[in-house]
Amino acid sequence: MQILRVPPYNATTVKLDYPITVDGNFVIKAIDMADSSEIIIEDGNEYRDRNNIIPNPPAGFTFMVSQGPSGRVYTFNSTTIDNIYIPKEMMKYDTDYKIIIEGNTTVAERVSKWSSSPLNNAYIELWNLENSGATDEEIEDFKKSEEYLAAENYINSLFGESCITCDTEILFEDYLTVIRPYINPNDHGTTASEIATYASNEELARAIIDSVCDVEFYYKKKIIQTTGQGTDYLPIWVDAKKVLKVYENNVLLYDADDLENSVSAFEIIPDGSAITMTFNDAINRDESARILLPASPTDITELDYSARGFPKTWDYTVILEVGYNKVPSDIVRATELLIHDIDCGKLDYYKRYIGAYNTDQFRIQFDKAVFEGTGNLIVDKILDKYRKPIEFVGVL
Repeated sequence: MQILRVPPYNATTVKLDYPITVDGNFVIKAIDMADSSEIIIEDGNEYRDRNNIIPNPPAGFTFMVSQGPSGRVYTFNSTTIDNIYIPKEMMKYDTDYKIIIEGNTTVAERVSKWSSSPLNNAYIELWNLENSGATDEEIEDFKKSEEYLAAENYINSLFGESCITCDTEILFEDYLTVIRPYINPNDHGTTASEIATYASNEELARAIIDSVCDVEFYYKKKIIQTTGQGTDYLPIWVDAKKVLKVYENNVLLYDADDLENSVSAFEIIPDGSAITMTFNDAINRDESARILLPASPTDITELDYSARGFPKTWDYTVILEVGYNKVPSDIVRATELLIHDIDCGKLDYYKRYIGAYNTDQFRIQFDKAVFEGTGNLIVDKILDKYRKPIEFVGVL
């Protein structure tokens, strides 16, 4: 499955290849393959509350319990899921998600067992007491009876927190790619078929550009695992835009979404080559590791050589926002040219690797360089600035 991430990056839905039917509660979640973070898309379990009876459950509630003259009654809904809601937070980055639908496979069996159980008579008697003017003391005494406690224990065995999830299985699993096109297809068509055709050509043009350039023009999350060098700087080698999280020796120090509970604050230095701690006061940062001198018994003063910043050999895991916030205008133009060539069939000879073609009327012969680029000389010139001439580091 794939969704194009286009401005204004609002929430959307994705249609499943086939509908999924679940009985009772279910959970739909997405796992970000970039950093393994989990997003709960829909949780039917959050409305189920065995201890607080809900006679009129809200919409979407799939596992219900009510109490009346028939005792305590458990029912469930069968839900057919044919599309999945994709919240706005999942449209922020170009990434892959694993979409999972989890459900309990024994809901119907559990409800059937309770419905046929004579232990429900205890709840019928409780309802009669509560509605016949019985005192609070009489009601509390009944709740301590063996009859009522046996019913409670049986309900716990069927619907308690430890049991309701024990038969939960993965009912559906698939991968979803959220990706930003280099050109918004919605701006290049008035009908659904025109937009779909342009989107297909854009995907092909984008793939050609990505294969030629040494960089991709997306906006992603990236994990960097490294060790401290004993300095106030932690070098990075990507085009980072923002620090999202920092872990030190597997302990979370900084979370951009939870600043109140963050131990420290981190930022990217202006030239983008490293991460450093944020300081509001004057500071002379260490660019190299400090020399740690052993203490001498003749020292007359206490010297502070304690480590600061990123101590040497300490492990760091950094999650960053990297890439392009916006597709460069020249890449947009190059994509437009390639889409036009694809749409008009100008790449037909190119994609067949034709080096020469002779007829009575004309003769076609391509320079060998055409097979090393996109098939469009102008586009190749535009993309030259994004190519790295040095592919291997070595000594001549």
